Amino acid sequence: MQTNYFTLYTSVKAYYYATMARVKITIILSRFLFFALMMLQCFFLASYPAEYEDTPGWYAVTILFIPAAGFWWLINSSRNKISHVFIFWAVYTWLGLVPMIGIVFGLYGDEKFQSEGFWNPSTLKMTLCITPPLLLLIFHTTIASTEFNFRQVTECSVKATINLYDGIDLLGVLLDENVSTFGISKPFKNPLIAFACISYLLLPVVMAIDYYSFGESRENILWLLYYAIQVVFEMIFLGLRLGLNLHYGLTASIFISKNIIMVIVYTRQMFNVCRCCGSEEETSANEQSEDRAETTPPTTPRVHARIYAAPFPRVFDVLPMRSPSVAPAPSAPPPFNPEMIN
Repeated sequence: MQTNYFTLYTSVKAYYYATMARVKITIILSRFLFFALMMLQCFFLASYPAEYEDTPGWYAVTILFIPAAGFWWLINSSRNKISHVFIFWAVYTWLGLVPMIGIVFGLYGDEKFQSEGFWNPSTLKMTLCITPPLLLLIFHTTIASTEFNFRQVTECSVKATINLYDGIDLLGVLLDENVSTFGISKPFKNPLIAFACISYLLLPVVMAIDYYSFGESRENILWLLYYAIQVVFEMIFLGLRLGLNLHYGLTASIFISKNIIMVIVYTRQMFNVCRCCGSEEETSANEQSEDRAETTPPTTPRVHARIYAAPFPRVFDVLPMRSPSVAPAPSAPPPFNPEMIN
């Protein structure tokens, strides 16, 4: 019997160590893949101005990604928290990705991309599509051994990934314009680039809010402001896509349905917050009125006070009751004796 228990314990222990080894190997490979994809995106984005201007000096703009790469190495070499992931993504987008998008589309977004060769709009679109996998990898590898909440992290990362593809779809319209001209005016192109970049800049803040408020009550004024901002951005993206469809004849993207759905969802949540805030105010007013009613002493009429203040105790104090003296009952008469009469 002892031999069987020892064999079972040894097999379970071996399975545990084998599983942990596979997990560690998977995390190491995923981190290597993340670093490779980040460097590839950085190099490809810098290659467009370098190749089109025939100036290798444009590769120097890759230093914009050095702060993100250094911070990524720091959080992987030490015990980190989920907050470090949000900080990293903010550094990556604010200092690296968005400035590079501004440089590339600012210089060549006006129908200057060549449709032939390797550095064409399709390659640039694929380079931008590297960003969502990077987001998923940084979420599911960096914090795998520290504070990993699968449901919470998955919901936050998936929503952010959809928003990333939403912005990439808007930038892809400008890249398609270089291949097949739709006649999109420059005043309309600038808002496409601007709002796509703004959505990337706000994404780390939105992810942090969604993560840290997971499972909590969202029924206050701050959440009303948050939902209002989300509705505004979804309506702006929806308006830009409707303008491209109705005015320039572009086929409506599948993300137009996403924008409509999210506008409805966030608007409904806004109404729920307003209704909950109103009910809370009514409840607090009722509680205050009840507290006032409890703290206010009841007013007793004077007549009742006179009746209850009758001086009975004083009478009993002055004239204490005494037990009355009772005379003994008379004894029975003696029996009749005729001799006494004589």
